Amino acid sequence: MLGPSLFALDLKTSILCIIFFTAISCIPPAYCAMNGPRTGMRQMVQARYALGYWPALICGFLNCLQFIGFMSLTVILGGQSLSLASKSEMSWTVGIIVVSIMSLLVSGQTTSTMCSADDSFHSSACVRCTTFPWPPSRSS
Repeated sequence: MLGPSLFALDLKTSILCIIFFTAISCIPPAYCAMNGPRTGMRQMVQARYALGYWPALICGFLNCLQFIGFMSLTVILGGQSLSLASKSEMSWTVGIIVVSIMSLLVSGQTTSTMCSADDSFHSSACVRCTTFPWPPSRSS
């Protein structure tokens, strides 16, 4: 919608821009992620090893911003869907708040279940359960 209205692009050019810039932004991380099985290290650990402490910290910060944006979009679309499912009896704001609280409860329960000390299941997403190939210190 922004292509034709904001940038005066036709449909074909808008689609080509979407495909081109998606490929440009996805191919480098996908290429770097292919090193994971060969080295046995995760992507963010590889970034810390290859770039050093501060550049890897910037990559981690940008990763957090990406997830905040993704979750904001997801919560907004979920709130709008709840509003439409209730035949507009519920406002978008209430729907967004409901979806946010439900997401927080579900993710909190999942994380606490995966990271409990007495549970034998250890997730790679759990920071407490994660083992690093080297001690994560500032001197590297």
